[in-house]
Amino acid sequence: MSIGYLNERMQKILNMVLKRSSEFSIKEVAEELSVSTRTIYNELEKANGWLEMKERQPLRVIRGKIQPCPEEERRALERLLEEEEVDKAYVFTPTERTKIIVCQIVVSGNPTAVEDLMETCQVSRNTIFTDLQAVISQLYTYQLELRYEKKTGYWIQGDPMRVRAIFFLYFNMLEPLLSAGHLNFLHMEEIRPYLERIEKVENELKVRYVRNDMLALAAMIPVMERGDSPLTFSDVSTVKVKQSAEYGLICRYFPELPENEQIYMTLHFLGGRLASYSRKEKTEERNEFVWEISKNLVTEFERRACVIFEKKEDLLENLYRHIDAAMYRYRFGIQIGNRMEADIQREYPYIFDIVRVTARYLEQQIGVQISDSEVSYLALHFGAHLEYARHDEKELRILVVCMNGVATGNMISHELRRILPQARIVGVMTVAQIVNPQNICDLIISSVKMDSTVPVILVNPILNDFDRRNILNHPMIRSRFGFVDTDALYQIVKKYVAKEKHAELRNDLERFFRGQSEEHQPVLNPDVWHLTDFLTEDRILFLNKGDSWEDAIRKVSDPLLKRESMEELYVDCIIDRLKEAGPYMFVTPDLILAHARPENGVRHLDFSIGIAPDGIEFQGGKKARVVFCLVVEDQYKHMGILRDIRKGLAKAEQVDELMQCRTPEEICTLLRTRLSEE
Repeated sequence: MSIGYLNERMQKILNMVLKRSSEFSIKEVAEELSVSTRTIYNELEKANGWLEMKERQPLRVIRGKIQPCPEEERRALERLLEEEEVDKAYVFTPTERTKIIVCQIVVSGNPTAVEDLMETCQVSRNTIFTDLQAVISQLYTYQLELRYEKKTGYWIQGDPMRVRAIFFLYFNMLEPLLSAGHLNFLHMEEIRPYLERIEKVENELKVRYVRNDMLALAAMIPVMERGDSPLTFSDVSTVKVKQSAEYGLICRYFPELPENEQIYMTLHFLGGRLASYSRKEKTEERNEFVWEISKNLVTEFERRACVIFEKKEDLLENLYRHIDAAMYRYRFGIQIGNRMEADIQREYPYIFDIVRVTARYLEQQIGVQISDSEVSYLALHFGAHLEYARHDEKELRILVVCMNGVATGNMISHELRRILPQARIVGVMTVAQIVNPQNICDLIISSVKMDSTVPVILVNPILNDFDRRNILNHPMIRSRFGFVDTDALYQIVKKYVAKEKHAELRNDLERFFRGQSEEHQPVLNPDVWHLTDFLTEDRILFLNKGDSWEDAIRKVSDPLLKRESMEELYVDCIIDRLKEAGPYMFVTPDLILAHARPENGVRHLDFSIGIAPDGIEFQGGKKARVVFCLVVEDQYKHMGILRDIRKGLAKAEQVDELMQCRTPEEICTLLRTRLSEE
């Protein structure tokens, strides 16, 4: 079988042959490419067809092992690969195939044959069977089942709302593949007429929703037209939904849909994410229930994160508008998917962790569990409003550009302020909003490809380490703000320094380079410290049974004053605040996290721990067996310490074990051991 093109997977196999001087197994190649051995045999057959067309010797397979090429054939193959233009046929990853299989089964309307899945994913039958095991596992988390009937195929059984929830979640993640034309079971030309009608609804409402969400909805409409899904809306009355302007427009532009599907579609508009928040003016009457929830969420985050938001009104406004729309999603079980969820959890684990705990209040208020996907959206809003210490430096004007979504753009701005405190973020815009950018900025950092008269740095919507290095290494930034990567230097030097001195070493390095260059040094990785970075015996002390809570705070603060981590003013502010507001700093029934604001005498991040087996009594009869004094330098560096507290000191049995220790050395050993455990 001769074949006139070379696809990506074939090229990878041929490159593996070139790199090997000895035989290697088909199984090894299959594991490397995450497919079955049958798929590799199929690709080898096609590769040999291509070699035959090029008049070269075919690859030989003996007893399941690919044989090495003779030297002459190796050189010829290297030349061929350099000259050959690889066919752009996309090779799906196992994770992508799992999502593709689910979405194809959902939109097909009939049981889906394994041959159809093989054609879509371009893999063998054995690989599809392996993928189906992963599909079964994913569906189980949604309380759904994958069913099969001989001679017909596969379908998903369970609550239709849950089936659609997993479709919207996965479709959002697959949208780039659809736009690139890699999904043969969905075609933009078939979806576009539905999308055009959705845009007419948007125009009448004078809003613009996030495009990916509306694209997923357009792809679902053929399923909705069939009207064979028994949708039920038992949680919330549909009377209010039918009274909405959105419902009237859906009935006008989608009259062919059954009534329950029109209601379902209306919910996507009522609960959809807006590309901007221009629809509702601030003067419009608020939903007081949602406004109160938003305020309490901010208060709860501040309490748990030991921060005070400087621009609280902006955060409240964005949070309120997000939650107000999301209420429909929460209560009706509609999920829209968040393809940035994994990136957010990876790049900002500390913010996500605190928001996950904070969201329990929201869950209690509405009686619905909030998914990690929704928590990730909330984390974007909170994270975008955290502040780092600012420094007066040479000004560089940066414009942030994103496809849509206020929170995403704000999160990029937030990260830029951390790694480039010298720069000024002049705004967040979409590409369509930009006119004469040279008049407002020197540099654009964008999550979408664009042409501009000023330099553009293309980044991911959630910045990763590659993005950070790319930004800091840009000629415009390096020439204006040359920097020393103190984090990389610290990683090298710390190997030659005792572990208990690591925190002091890092502080000294940063202090030295700041003094040398008179510039704040950007740090590539988020500057987050952990409890074990500071954990030393002199930071731990035992409190007496008769100590008052004020005496206890002052005693626990003493090691920090001696280290000059803070001034006496910081201690006074903690005590004054507890007198005014009561013991709100308790984060567990046994632990109080004493802290104040950075401007009240803070020099650098630090902490100390007071142990009180008999408990220190605070106002309202609350007793603390652990008095933890945290010196907060900014709104982010201490996030790792807070996470360690939740991991190692949050449970009563953990504190009980701590109370059995008799020396600071025993406490250090116990905490290090506990925090090193997965």
